Amino acid sequence: MKRAGLAIATVLLLAAPVVVLSALVRGSVADDVTARSTRERLRTSELAAALLDNELDAASGVVREKATNAAFVAGLRDRDLTRIRSDINGVAAGWPQFTSVLALDPTGSALAFSGTTGSASSGTGLGGPAGGSEALAQRDYFVGALAAAGPFVSEAYQSNVRRRPVLVAVSIAVRDADKLVGVLAVTVSPAELLDALMPVNDVPGRQLLVVDKNHHVVASSDPEHPPLATADLPDIDRALGGSGGTSTAQVGSQSRVVTYTPVARAKWALYVIDDPSVVLAVERDLQQSIAVAATAALILALAIAAVIVALFATLARRQEDLARSQRQLLTTNLELETATRHKSEFLSSMSHELRTPLNAILGFSDLLDEQIHERITDRQQRYFQNIREAGEHLLSLINDVLDLSKVESGRIELRPEIVTVQQVLEPVLANARHEASQRGLHFESSIQEDASVWLDPGRVRQILYNLTSNALKFTPRGGAVAVRSRVESTDLVFEVSDTGIGIPEDRRDRVFGIFERVNEDRSEAGGTGLGLALSRRLVEMYGGAISFTSGEPGGTTFRVLLPNVVQARRDEAAEVRPASALG
Repeated sequence: MKRAGLAIATVLLLAAPVVVLSALVRGSVADDVTARSTRERLRTSELAAALLDNELDAASGVVREKATNAAFVAGLRDRDLTRIRSDINGVAAGWPQFTSVLALDPTGSALAFSGTTGSASSGTGLGGPAGGSEALAQRDYFVGALAAAGPFVSEAYQSNVRRRPVLVAVSIAVRDADKLVGVLAVTVSPAELLDALMPVNDVPGRQLLVVDKNHHVVASSDPEHPPLATADLPDIDRALGGSGGTSTAQVGSQSRVVTYTPVARAKWALYVIDDPSVVLAVERDLQQSIAVAATAALILALAIAAVIVALFATLARRQEDLARSQRQLLTTNLELETATRHKSEFLSSMSHELRTPLNAILGFSDLLDEQIHERITDRQQRYFQNIREAGEHLLSLINDVLDLSKVESGRIELRPEIVTVQQVLEPVLANARHEASQRGLHFESSIQEDASVWLDPGRVRQILYNLTSNALKFTPRGGAVAVRSRVESTDLVFEVSDTGIGIPEDRRDRVFGIFERVNEDRSEAGGTGLGLALSRRLVEMYGGAISFTSGEPGGTTFRVLLPNVVQARRDEAAEVRPASALG
């Protein structure tokens, strides 16, 4: 009996610390995991809201820049429909994330539009059934733009575009001095904005909702909360008022962990709704593990408890490290997008300051040369020639850098028109023929003169000037350069070939890189290494492709394909059909 009692006492003495330690550890674990989970959900929600704000800020920046463009303002003031349509199409081409773009006059009548919408009779893409200028003038985006000092983000509204049932407009009043000359608006699909947050939403049992100032659902991943439905969510007024928080509340028929954050730019609220069973899964699993370990570790209770605590601390640190890495990644993405936008804005704003003094230098050097040409020596004439050549080279480099920056940021504007292939190629061929003659090269061309195409002749010539210039520079005297064009169905193909020095096999993957001069050690020809990089990006803006084949030696052939440009006669008058403008 005594042995049994001692054994029982010993077991109790060993079990008591395990039970006490287990209770303490389980309580500490629960509190710590809950606190970490709450902080993590709040940080995730804040970063997601910042991403939405960043997208809306980008759209606001586009309409603000266009509304302050002197040529666009003059076009609205003078009702120059050709200019207005060209600018609208340029915005749509440069920012494909916009569902549509619309220009309105001061009465609310649509002047020009561009975008993917329904039929002309189905109503305007900016919301609701077609109702003329009176209906458009009453829309939230029109009234709000007139009242706002800058860009205005509208409420969510029903769209007639089947693939984008809900839209939000970002609009701005366009003024000439203090006189209203029109309104510019672009639409974005909140559902597509929500798609950008999929990494945040990739959690089992999680739903994302965006709610506007009228308590209407803007976008949702929860089928129980369809777009434009009235959202009955906890603390919604607090969230719309600019405060964030988290709580457990009844959402629909189930209890949910709700985290909310304001989206300041649009006065929306972003809700992250989680399944409590998933949120508390880590806590529950850890508690179960501790209980099992406590039962199995009667003899080594303290040691096992210490191991469990150590394991938990390691797990918590790794979880925190992972969360920190995810936050840093999201923050870095935001910073990169902001830096890219600032770089593009800086280069655009500096274009005038860089080009104006350089053009003045070139102009005054030519003027001086012309006025005192008969009175200067041959050496002085060479100095003037050096000034012109250096200035023209620097101006070409500045233009290439600025064009490349605009293409990379999506802000370059294409101005397509209907022209013949002969009209596009004539200046290029004349220049190439003259250069070939000066260099002692044979030049030939073969084109389809009667083919009509829809493209921006200036940008296409820029591509071909770059290709022919390279072909002429890297072909020795006595060689040959050829330019050919042909039509393949609705595609236009250009080929520029030469019998030059070719491209080494080990350098061909660098041909289209920025500032890459793959033949600088094999030829004395100059260049900046930007021409081919810019040409490829311009071709890709058309959805086309540029490729090359080369021998060493044996010459090189560059091939450019521009798809769907032959006889692509969109409405030449670009007749405005505002009833299908912005969905």
